[in-house]
Amino acid sequence: MGIKGAAIATSISQLTGVLMVLAYFMRSPRQIHLYRPKFTPKSIRLTMRNIGYMVKLGASNFIGEAAMASLMVVGNYMFISRLGEDGVAAFSVACYLFPLVFMIGNAIAQSALPIISYNYGAGQWKRIHHTRNISFSGVWTVDDSWRCTVLTGCCRHVLGERTALLADCR
Repeated sequence: MGIKGAAIATSISQLTGVLMVLAYFMRSPRQIHLYRPKFTPKSIRLTMRNIGYMVKLGASNFIGEAAMASLMVVGNYMFISRLGEDGVAAFSVACYLFPLVFMIGNAIAQSALPIISYNYGAGQWKRIHHTRNISFSGVWTVDDSWRCTVLTGCCRHVLGERTALLADCR
């Protein structure tokens, strides 16, 4: 069925998830349930305060995700104009691999968070700077080695020499 079959399978999988959630909420759950929101001035003020906290906490993740999305959009336009379909194919391979690199950097950053938080509370600034430097060097080392290995190796073997020039790390 090709593309049509993939679209149908994707729709069925999404529908399955929706049906599972609806079935849970329809059989009167005891743990999680929907309730009518309050519209008193105090409730609205507390809701706005909580939304403010969520925006502050989620702003950095939003910026990271927006950067990845804009990279993909701009990259697609650039590669289609300069290299045609082969360029877009090479870039799509890189876009599928990019979240793997992002996950490694994110894991290193989240591993450093408890150490930095503890030392911040203790007022030990030298340890904070030392942890930050170790984290940065770890991310840069892993990122550079991953990018050079995967992009130059995969592009040459999968898409040929024409697109491998884009990812050459020499």
